[in-house]
Amino acid sequence: TGDVQSTSQNGSQLAGFRNQLINGDFRVWQRGTTKNFTGVAPDQLSDFYIADRWNVSFNSSAGVNATASRTSFATTDIPGAVWGFNFAQPGAIGIGISQLIETEPSTNGVFTNGSSWTLSWWTDNANVQAQVQWGDATAPVLNATTRQTLETIGSFTRYSTTVTISSNARVGDLGLRVVLYDPGAAPASFSVTQIQLEPGPVATPFEHRPIGTELALCQRYYQTCRNLRLSPQDITSTGKEISIPRFVTMRADPTETGTPSASMSSVTYSGRANNLRITGQTNTASQGAQISDYTADAEL
Repeated sequence: TGDVQSTSQNGSQLAGFRNQLINGDFRVWQRGTTKNFTGVAPDQLSDFYIADRWNVSFNSSAGVNATASRTSFATTDIPGAVWGFNFAQPGAIGIGISQLIETEPSTNGVFTNGSSWTLSWWTDNANVQAQVQWGDATAPVLNATTRQTLETIGSFTRYSTTVTISSNARVGDLGLRVVLYDPGAAPASFSVTQIQLEPGPVATPFEHRPIGTELALCQRYYQTCRNLRLSPQDITSTGKEISIPRFVTMRADPTETGTPSASMSSVTYSGRANNLRITGQTNTASQGAQISDYTADAEL
């Protein structure tokens, strides 16, 4: 009896849902596929999200300019890779991306003390390093093995490191944070794809989940809709309302935004984690009402 370590079965990935990271292959971009940052000076683990579940980070006290965008991996010959993340920051040192893997607050969840987890990623920048820590940037970095080179295809290399969970989550921590960053001096840039954190000391092939599954996982934290049409509260009323179940229950009651049509006033967003509700007024009962570019944000 005991564990069997295997890199793959029949040349493919092992059992499903090994990867604890969401959108590790960067197929979901509900916020748009490019974002430019001009003259900002956020802390190391900022809240600038772009690709779903991934936020960009800087390590600089000076104003910086940067561009984060989706990039094609379709011609790289990396198995199954179609999209990735590109980050260019000519204005400062220390660029990176991170994801906070949700656990029950103040608990380790599946990341039990003493357990081993292997992080792997493809990148075109040999300087990219990894760190894993509880919660935010104030937490100690957990022990990890020296980065290993697994495979090189063209200008991209797959790396891995094995992390030992050597402490418990602190009170108030919402999860385990994975960070990939280039600690080098500016200008710096890197592209990355197929980031995976899985149990055990072995890096296995990247887990390809169905796109519908990956999107639903992302929508627990962020949802968007191009247009929402509100209906009259009754046939003679100028009050308008929409109240519908969400297609995915969110992590918590979200922060909601949108752009009301010109005919609307007194717009109120009162949605919950499992329900979308917006009310407003129009000048006459016959006027239409809609909300465009609706967003609901329940990120960690």
